Order: sequence, then C-alpha cells, then structure tokens
Amino acid sequence: MKPDLYDPIKEDVKAGLECIAYQITDLTLRMAQDAGLPLSELRADGGPTANKYLMQFQSDIAQVTVSVSDVAELSGFGAACAAGFSCGLYDPETIFANTHRSCFTPEMDHTEREARYNGWQKAVRQALTH
Repeated sequence: MKPDLYDPIKEDVKAGLECIAYQITDLTLRMAQDAGLPLSELRADGGPTANKYLMQFQSDIAQVTVSVSDVAELSGFGAACAAGFSCGLYDPETIFANTHRSCFTPEMDHTEREARYNGWQKAVRQALTH
C-alpha cells in the first residue's frame, strides 16, 4: 500500500488555519485588555468563514462565540447598504431581517486549549528572539 503523500500537506493547511485563529486571538485579547472590556463575541466575515474547522477552532482558542454572517463579504455589503440607505433605495429593517448568522461556541477542553495557546505563545516568543 502506498503511503498517503498528502498527509504533510493536510497538516500544513491545518497549521495555517490554526495560525489565523491564534493571531486573531492575540489581537482581540490585547484589544479587550486595552479597552478594559471583556471579549464576549467575535463577528466574522470574509472568505475564511467558509471553513467550519477554522471558525470552530477560533471559538475554541478565543473562548468566545464566533458569529458568522451568511453574507461572506459583509464589509462590502455594508458599504453598499449604507449608500442605499442614505438615498432611500433600501429599507434597513428589510435588509437586516434577511441577514442571518451561524454561531460557533467553544467546545475544546480548557486544559487542551491552554496547552495549545501557550505553545503558540512560546513559538512566537522564540521566533521573535532569534
């Protein structure tokens, strides 16, 4: 039987996805600390939100609900809506009533989460000192 040549590629992709979640967690925790407010939810949009593994991992690592819009490019949609609202072309209540979200809630064991996040932080510190 031939070895699966794609396993290393799968692991690299998984590590790349996890790296996104770790970086967002670093940033959002710092923002919450600077603001003196707890992080209660992350709202996500954009292409990566299509990856359910990433959204669940983000929720697990940040320890908050990740709310994902059904509109992948919500930033662009928001700009278009703002323009439409300002000239009376769109009704905000109708637009917002038809926008839905999926939620991912933390499921990872606390001990596993701490070990993974501490490992990430250690790797970043080592990279910055070399």
